[in-house]
Amino acid sequence: MGREYFVDDVKDIGQPTVLSEQQEGFDTSFSNRQRRFNVYKYSIPLNNGSEVYSLGARDLLEYIAHKIEVRHYPSHDKVSQFPYQSVDLLFKKYGLSYIPEDIRLCIAECCLYNDNPIHFLFSQFLTNREHQQILAKLYSNYADTYNFLLSIMFKTTDNIVETLSHKRKRRLEQFKGNLEISYFHFPEIVNWISKVNIFSTERLSERFIFSDMYKMNNTEFLDFVKEVISMIGVPLVMNKKRQYISLPNRSKDMYQFIQFYILQEFLMFTDCKSKSCPIRKFCRTNYDIECRENQIFDRQKRLIRPRNAL
Repeated sequence: MGREYFVDDVKDIGQPTVLSEQQEGFDTSFSNRQRRFNVYKYSIPLNNGSEVYSLGARDLLEYIAHKIEVRHYPSHDKVSQFPYQSVDLLFKKYGLSYIPEDIRLCIAECCLYNDNPIHFLFSQFLTNREHQQILAKLYSNYADTYNFLLSIMFKTTDNIVETLSHKRKRRLEQFKGNLEISYFHFPEIVNWISKVNIFSTERLSERFIFSDMYKMNNTEFLDFVKEVISMIGVPLVMNKKRQYISLPNRSKDMYQFIQFYILQEFLMFTDCKSKSCPIRKFCRTNYDIECRENQIFDRQKRLIRPRNAL
């Protein structure tokens, strides 16, 4: 199997190797029973087989993000063809270069709703003659293609059918429930999760939001970003110096996010070999705190002690 990495120059793409692994789990959404499902792994040989690349959801996400970025913030910087141009390269390989870039991005976003996004891309678009014929008729009309993709239904191997709209709603509720349990001791974080869920339901449902962001002009794009920040905000933003702010500037909303950040830093600290305080840089950047610089962590006795005492 290949591995996820960056490939700068792609001269040719071979036929993918597909591995299918059957797994099972208890289904609480539809049947309330054990169900089996397949997980697919796609590897493609590149440049006459000199490299093997693993395709995954990462390729679709990076492709979409890159297209939106260069659309609104043009740059001549060269990027790696995989993953940033992965969808374009695959469409070219399978003779689908005639499909416009905005529709390719819409297809990529549609695939992300499936549990096996790359398998869905191959099975329903790159190698599916029926859908290719439909796209050949619709591709000159973006709105019709957009609506066709919104109407696609997902069908499992045991014949459970779900619309894209229902799947989005179900997943939002699942994420909300799981995250509320995970952050039970942080009520401000739970409130923010609920706020994000409501915003997603009211403003992002029944649409391909990334595709819409790509199609916006620069003014519309900036207005949308401002709307997201004003409605749900970004509670904690941090730069490389560990200096933090909140967007918008609502300091009272960020305290529990800071607490969680500090907790995570110490949890990761227990799994590494470093002896330096994991939040020393964070404290010195954001607070007027005088740390005793010669103190380190004694892992054997689980305490902080002066360096010269070891």
